[in-house]
Amino acid sequence: MRVIIVTLFFFSIPVSLAAQQEVASKVKTNTLYVWTLEESIDYALEHNISIQQADLELKSTTLNYEQSKMNRLPNLSANLSQRWASGNSIDPITSDFINQKSSATSVNLNSSMTLFNGFQTTNRIKQNGLITQYTGLLLEETKNSIQISVTEAYIQALFSKEAVMIAQTQLKASAQELEQAEGLFSGRSLTLKDLNDVQAQHAQNQFSLLNAEVDYEQRLLTLKQLLDLDGDVGLELVAPEDDYTTTWFGDQQQIYQAALEFLPEIQASLSSIEISEANLNIAKGALYPTLSLSGGLSSGYTDSKALNFSDQMEGNFSKSLGLTLSIPIFNRFSTSTNIQQAQINIKQDELSNEATKKELYRKIESARLSAVSYAEQMQSADVAREAARSSYELAQAQFNLGELTATDLIVAQTTLNTAELNHLQAKYLTILYTQLIEFYQGNPITLSS
Repeated sequence: MRVIIVTLFFFSIPVSLAAQQEVASKVKTNTLYVWTLEESIDYALEHNISIQQADLELKSTTLNYEQSKMNRLPNLSANLSQRWASGNSIDPITSDFINQKSSATSVNLNSSMTLFNGFQTTNRIKQNGLITQYTGLLLEETKNSIQISVTEAYIQALFSKEAVMIAQTQLKASAQELEQAEGLFSGRSLTLKDLNDVQAQHAQNQFSLLNAEVDYEQRLLTLKQLLDLDGDVGLELVAPEDDYTTTWFGDQQQIYQAALEFLPEIQASLSSIEISEANLNIAKGALYPTLSLSGGLSSGYTDSKALNFSDQMEGNFSKSLGLTLSIPIFNRFSTSTNIQQAQINIKQDELSNEATKKELYRKIESARLSAVSYAEQMQSADVAREAARSSYELAQAQFNLGELTATDLIVAQTTLNTAELNHLQAKYLTILYTQLIEFYQGNPITLSS
């Protein structure tokens, strides 16, 4: 069974039908439009290829389930044959030896059904029903996985978008510093080395902005691929409110118990055990004899008789009814091997179920600890950011008065930039893990406070 795993990349730098139609109409244009996280998730659930494939698989298993129920019914077939012969032959209608040209017509209607086969048919119906249920749970699991993937991609894109804004602010500030440095250098209040340092820092900020913009475009492209959108579709993402706050999640065990009831992969692992148990019963059914019922109607016409067609069809009409009992005696231990293999599969599925639950518990524990940790880091980063901003503003003022070297100014600017990014990273990691914990508890994913 699969457990949702969230992979983070930050360190490198249901709606109404009317709403869905509105979103779909926007996709057809090349204009920029706004999509919330909730709208992105709903669109992905409607259009993602993986979900469509899982839905087709569910339809296929449903057909197999319905067919297995129909297999209890008797079959029915009709045969019509026409035969021409000459010379010595046996008339297929009268069974007489004849030595002449002849023509014969035979009509048969046959039916058969299994009366007993060790309950294999009944157990196959049960198994196919469980497989259908299992496939439906896999569909829900795929939907959940897509929701998590879209949420992760959306939040990563928001992080990159705000990183671009930080880089733009930094570049604007360095441009002003460069202008001020050039004025001070012209007035012989600044050394050439300090001017070169400011120029180099400005060029570095230009490079940083370019990297941030490229990273943002890549994040948007990842999100568009999850939504199955063309690359030229314009997206404007909606950031959470500045006062976005986390909620108290409860203890670890409460979250875990809620996830056990909510997440489909847990139910799917239990269904897998039941499927294997049904397969064991099918294997055991091969030990029993098979009793079948068959019957048929037949008639025919031959031109070797002087009677007309209707008289012969009436006179040659016959009925048959029979029972067949097939008793297994020796099949090279195939049945025994199948039974043992089915028992092994049950044990494997039971172990898989335990592993799935343990992995889920570990993921929840990790997500909860991360959410709490990054929430605390965000508070500390906020204090550090404000202190770095104040320090940078003071450094600017001192630099403008010629009381501070360019190197010290650059250090202050770099410290502020690092503090801004650290706060931004802690903010969005807190949001991501918060949403993951809410999701594990069966709550909808949303960036609204």
